[in-house]
Amino acid sequence: MIVGIVGTDEIKNKAAGINVNPWTGLAMLVVGVLMIVWALARPVAPEPEATRGQGSGRIRRSPAT
Repeated sequence: MIVGIVGTDEIKNKAAGINVNPWTGLAMLVVGVLMIVWALARPVAPEPEATRGQGSGRIRRSPAT
């Protein structure tokens, strides 16, 4: 995004006269913000007690072969 703002005209107009760097940077910022909002809006909830299986909860290793 910085290159799109302070770069030379040659760099800015490589893509058919369109300065794509600020648009790409803006799209990346929007996607990043959406991912953060998604992570905060839908937190991971633990399984209800009724659906958990029996056992100690410890990880068991398979026997060596």
